[in-house]
Amino acid sequence: MLKMKNFAIIGFGNQAKSWAQNMSDSGQQVTIFVRENGPSFSMAKEMGFETYSIDSEELKNYDYVALLTPDHTHLGILDGLYKNLKQNSTIILAHGYSFTYQNLGNALIKLNFALLAPKAIGSELRNNFVNKESLGAVMSLDGVKEELKEVIQEDIFKFAKSMGITHGPYPVSFEQETVADLISEQSILCSLLPYGAMASFNQLRSMGIPKELAYFECWYEVKLIADTMIKMGPEKFFELISPNALIGSEVAREIFFDKEYFEKLEKLANEVKDKSFTKKIENSDFNQIKEKVVSFWRNQEINQVHKEIGHDLYK
Repeated sequence: MLKMKNFAIIGFGNQAKSWAQNMSDSGQQVTIFVRENGPSFSMAKEMGFETYSIDSEELKNYDYVALLTPDHTHLGILDGLYKNLKQNSTIILAHGYSFTYQNLGNALIKLNFALLAPKAIGSELRNNFVNKESLGAVMSLDGVKEELKEVIQEDIFKFAKSMGITHGPYPVSFEQETVADLISEQSILCSLLPYGAMASFNQLRSMGIPKELAYFECWYEVKLIADTMIKMGPEKFFELISPNALIGSEVAREIFFDKEYFEKLEKLANEVKDKSFTKKIENSDFNQIKEKVVSFWRNQEINQVHKEIGHDLYK
């Protein structure tokens, strides 16, 4: 790897931890900045990273600072640290939400803002790196001063390579990444997949199907099917599946994906596009909703079955 500029990470959650581990294993020096009295401070130190308090003046020594805390905290954190950040330093974000909806570039004009968004959750980012598997990412330099774009783009590509990115990072805008991320989460990744799997599981159980079989069919096989879809692509996937699965997919497509479905999908997309979804986020109590959702899933039979047999499938 070419010698890279100094690199700091604010935060040490799952995504930040994977960035730090992957980049460190590739030879990039990474420094962690977190709250000194929090559990992440001691964890980062124990893992061998140089670690400072988030409000340390040491931040002035860093050309690149990855802000990997929850999106809604970004403006408050940067506002509080503004005096400790170097003029023209680059803040790297893993999602475009805060830049798009909190106007970070206009509020903090002495900074540059770049997007480097691996398309994987933290655990998979680390897993793919360790196992030398492919991983894609996108990037944006929308918030970078014009005269610095060439240099910063070169460094972003180096950081991406050290993180284990094999495809890209492909150029997009902050807004495009934000819209795509929000709509994909709502329309399939965090809704249709888990809730659809649970509905199918419950349907099988109501018909007397043993819980273990129902779990394998409706939860575990989601990974197997998704892996095949990604490996084969749409055309080869539908050439590969059995006659029963193919005919069944057509029957279900005609039932589920009707005019009403597409109207609902368009409604979700429009709420993201016109920023009414943003208002819902701002007016919601995240912790209260999280507890409600987690409590709901905690009491579902499919969750109990996963605890009984699911963990062993991934050891």
